[in-house]
Amino acid sequence: MQDQHDNGTEATPRSARQELASRCRTVTEARWFALTVFAVILANAALLGVETYPGLAADWHHWLRPAEHACPAAFTVEILLCPAAHADGNTA
Repeated sequence: MQDQHDNGTEATPRSARQELASRCRTVTEARWFALTVFAVILANAALLGVETYPGLAADWHHWLRPAEHACPAAFTVEILLCPAAHADGNTA
């Protein structure tokens, strides 16, 4: 008697690379990811604008420094996720 969860075909096991690509693709194709990247781009542009005002930059230096590090960190995560999403050669 066949198990109720077994449909008669065996699924081929996915490699770690395929699993990683699938998970990364799920993240990078999500709307929230695109909106987050867009928000980080806008925040980074605003930070660059604030830094052109010496008095403002001096007053907010304590808060600007972590933000200056957070934006490149977020861009690095994006740069790593996007190619990883296609590590299995699947372009869909």
